[in-house]
Amino acid sequence: MNERPTEFLDEAEVKRLLDVPDRRTLQGKRDAAVLSVLSHGGLREGELCALTVGDLKEYQGRTCLHFETLKKRTGKKLKRQVPLPDATEKAIRSYLAHAYGAESPSPDAPMFLTLGQRGPYRPGPLTPKAVDGLVARAVREAGITKRITPHSLRHTCATGLLRAGADLATVRDLLGHAAIATTARYLHSAFGRKVEAVDALAKEWGGKSSFSNPTDGVGGGNAGS
Repeated sequence: MNERPTEFLDEAEVKRLLDVPDRRTLQGKRDAAVLSVLSHGGLREGELCALTVGDLKEYQGRTCLHFETLKKRTGKKLKRQVPLPDATEKAIRSYLAHAYGAESPSPDAPMFLTLGQRGPYRPGPLTPKAVDGLVARAVREAGITKRITPHSLRHTCATGLLRAGADLATVRDLLGHAAIATTARYLHSAFGRKVEAVDALAKEWGGKSSFSNPTDGVGGGNAGS
């Protein structure tokens, strides 16, 4: 049985998705930050849930996420450094300011919290199940009919980076892949882009050659033979 290909979002769909959360509310601020980190940072769901406040750091004048992730196959920890776009950084800081209020959170405090609205539970670290739910809700409200999961947003980030001209090695490092062959799986393109590429090549090669036809003037008197 062929594995169903992972779907991903185009630029317009990403913008629609990020417009869904109501950033006037605590939940909206959190969801906006989570969606931005997933789609622009390419983090795995488990990596996002494990982030702490102290993982948001400055490096060479740029705000990044610095964290360790566990490689399932080898059991080794891999250090990740993911630079953040300005909009993503602002979304995170806006959420943290409202989630923790005036108090300065410990560097070990969870970056993203559950809302603690169901049952006698206090807010705790955001769970993968909660991330699944907020992504599904945002996709639905954005009117996107594709089957999109948190992993689809990682796929979206990788595809967007490659289409923007990033090389495979850089994308591999950003996503934390052990092998570049894993990253190469994202080198797909829509049918429309394939058509554009083929048409561009045909146009490039469609000009008249400056070389004469090698048969011109050869055997002209034997045309009937």
